[in-house]
Amino acid sequence: SPGIHSFPFKLGLPMGLPSTFLGTHGWVQYYCKAALREPNGLTHKNQQVFIVMNPIDLNLEPPVLSV
Repeated sequence: SPGIHSFPFKLGLPMGLPSTFLGTHGWVQYYCKAALREPNGLTHKNQQVFIVMNPIDLNLEPPVLSV
């Protein structure tokens, strides 16, 4: 039927994913891609970037600087 429709969904991400990062020599980026195909064969595609923030417990990391 014509109109605006919503198709909510959830997707679990694996534990321990690296955080989103953008640097001079590389990056880590995550995105979700979706495609909706209509009965008449028309396909709508979309892509959405999202941020992953994985906290780091610095107490568990080896010292970076040694005196």
